[in-house]
Amino acid sequence: MDYQPQHQLSFSTTKNDIVAAQRFDSEYFQPKYFDIINKIENYLGGFDEIKNIVNWKKGIEVGTDAYTKAGKNFVRVSDVSVNGIEAENRKISIALFTKIKDKFQPKKGDILFSKDGTIGISYVLKSDIDGIISSAFLRLALKDGYQNFEKECLTLILNSIICKLQIEQLSGGAIIAHLKPSDFEKFKIPLIKSSIQTKISNKITQSHQLRAESKELLECAKLKVEQEIEKPLVAINNLNPSNLPSKKPND
Repeated sequence: MDYQPQHQLSFSTTKNDIVAAQRFDSEYFQPKYFDIINKIENYLGGFDEIKNIVNWKKGIEVGTDAYTKAGKNFVRVSDVSVNGIEAENRKISIALFTKIKDKFQPKKGDILFSKDGTIGISYVLKSDIDGIISSAFLRLALKDGYQNFEKECLTLILNSIICKLQIEQLSGGAIIAHLKPSDFEKFKIPLIKSSIQTKISNKITQSHQLRAESKELLECAKLKVEQEIEKPLVAINNLNPSNLPSKKPND
């Protein structure tokens, strides 16, 4: 989407708009936010609010006292990018995981959406998470009426400027950015034609596959370099002193 929002230094609104929105911060009424909403609402394919497209479940906050050195993964926002789970730095006990996994373990096909901290990171899980997610995430599942909506396409929309601007307008938090689930439900989503959704989904899937292959090739290359570097050291360590040329005594 080749859309560049224009941030305006001065603008005006009405008392009725302020009362209707129940917002008194001027940034909320930036014209660029209403401009993107207008474009979505006038999209030829139509649009819908995301509350009508997905069901959501929030993760859980176990508290730092529950962290262990080994066990199951406790996935935080800092562990995730648009390319998936990049790190697994925190663990919880297997006993705690067993107790809460039925409600909080994400499964293959679920969409993760970060609502706190770095808001708006979205990713379709390619496999079950061997653990649980923090309360900074919403776990999304398509509603019955939208089962044919391509998840990868929806994720792309959530990661795009279409939703980034809606996040900017609706989120709050002085220290840590926060998006209320009730505000998330207001997101307006363009209903892209099914055939185009399929093409987009195929491209994204191919991109993830190529990224995985690239990562694997990089690891192989690193291993090869390490092996080559170690060869001279192995050769030196294997030298037999008896095979070394003897030094002739001086006549």
